Amino acid sequence: DVALVPANLAAVLYKKTEGKVKVLAINTRGVLECVTGDSTIKSVKDLAGKTVLSTGQGTTPEYATRFLLEKYGVTDCTIEFKSEATEIASILKDDPTKIAILPQPFATVAQVQNEAVKSAFTLTQAWDELGVDSQLITGLTIVRSDFIAEHPAAVENFLKEAAASAEKAVSDVDGTSELIAAYGI
Repeated sequence: DVALVPANLAAVLYKKTEGKVKVLAINTRGVLECVTGDSTIKSVKDLAGKTVLSTGQGTTPEYATRFLLEKYGVTDCTIEFKSEATEIASILKDDPTKIAILPQPFATVAQVQNEAVKSAFTLTQAWDELGVDSQLITGLTIVRSDFIAEHPAAVENFLKEAAASAEKAVSDVDGTSELIAAYGI
């Protein structure tokens, strides 16, 4: 009845169901990062002439990266797609000079596996610096239209509990970390 999905999937489901799902909330923003051990990479413009590893061909990571490259005037960056973020983290472990666009938590995993790998910038930061009238949203909470009509109190309660959960995760990082480890997330 309620699902947390990638933004592009929400759009597909909306179209396929002819509007029988609605967006309740933005639930994910700021999770895509450019990570590398190449200290010359500090912004999208620095990707000129470079090869960037990424997952998500045909999904938000590709679309967001291509949008940013275009807006920043970078025409000669090659995106090399890999099937798994873990594969890219392994490549960075062996060669930290490689450049990658990774979602969290894999951006952090890559940095932990090789101390030379750092976050150069987030795609959200680069997007916001453009000053465009939009945001880089990667995840949405959606609901079946019938369900929201039939159970508005349940949907409202879900939203309140989701907000409280997010606030708790931000305010209690240590406790959240323990739960993430305990549940194998």
